[in-house]
Amino acid sequence: MPHDAVRAESPALGRGARQEVPSFSGYTPDLDALHASGTRVVTAVGEASEGEPPHRAALTLAERLGGRSETFPGDHGGFGAVPEAFAARLREVLQD
Repeated sequence: MPHDAVRAESPALGRGARQEVPSFSGYTPDLDALHASGTRVVTAVGEASEGEPPHRAALTLAERLGGRSETFPGDHGGFGAVPEAFAARLREVLQD
């Protein structure tokens, strides 16, 4: 994952984000294990979060897995902000 995409010490991040980001910003998924698992991995991005760190991370992961990210309504937390639209899109994606 692009460790430079998010910097926990960034002044642009709010206090809450500075506390939350370190817990996952250093995580690097085991791409070899994901490829070998045979399990379908779907990365998702929120249509309203383009350019934000979660969006960039999902695009990067999808690219490294040889696929593409699916776009969902809302931002990176669209499941809470627009649950009905999110659920409809999720059903659509999982049926493919």
